[in-house]
Amino acid sequence: MTVKKAQLHVSGLKDLQKCGQKFAFRNIDGIKTPTGLAALRGNVCHRTSELDLQHKIDHGTLLPDEAIPDLVSQSAHEFVEKRGMFLGPNDPQTIKEAMKFLIDEAMGFALIHHEKLAPIINPIAVEEKWIVEIAGFPFDIAGTFDVTQLKGFRDAKNRAKSPNANEAFVSTQVSAYALGYYVTHGEVAENIAIDVIVKTKTMAKVVTQETSRDMSDIKTILGSFEAAAKVIESGAYMHADPEVAWWCSAQWCGYHSICPWVRRPVSVATGGINV
Repeated sequence: MTVKKAQLHVSGLKDLQKCGQKFAFRNIDGIKTPTGLAALRGNVCHRTSELDLQHKIDHGTLLPDEAIPDLVSQSAHEFVEKRGMFLGPNDPQTIKEAMKFLIDEAMGFALIHHEKLAPIINPIAVEEKWIVEIAGFPFDIAGTFDVTQLKGFRDAKNRAKSPNANEAFVSTQVSAYALGYYVTHGEVAENIAIDVIVKTKTMAKVVTQETSRDMSDIKTILGSFEAAAKVIESGAYMHADPEVAWWCSAQWCGYHSICPWVRRPVSVATGGINV
């Protein structure tokens, strides 16, 4: 009987690169934490855009404008019910307030996607899962294309500020997806894009960065997965450096309260005695 391999997802590789301890908590120790508001917002927007673009594939048109708000609200409640909600110190501190914040935020981004981005996308498929099997490798490599398009793929993100000019060029995620595309489609992707929906109190826009990957990039990302596999097999997980990693904080990490590597607040009593 063939034993099914465990999968190393692109998100897992990213977690290992950002904080090996977080990867270990989630994937090795099996400790699950509720999802933060920013990630929930991304989940809701992904679900809404997926259904919008699938309607375009099936019927040649996007969903009616009035369908988007209902989809956002429904998806928000479904994701929170399924995954819970992690609230950092700077987030709304009641579920009612947090739900309203989540829906309002996701609504703004989803409407921008529907009105400005979705009309110019020509999808072949949405949320297309892919798996790369490598003989002798301890894991199958896996991921999901947001949008598969002719000769390539694109990925959507939601931000409160514009992306760096070279984000698509250096993106580990794009390189990993290029590997997945090459193996599953039998050719190097020619059309690759990252669509960043940027929304602030005074501005809303879509920033699209087109990029490419070649066989040398695919070999490089394979090396990254090989290095990740060695770390997992050794069990030697390196934590993030809190000096430079902004995500290593009580606001952004649901494991912060149990992590042995973070610095705890220390109060100083009169006379300089730590208590």
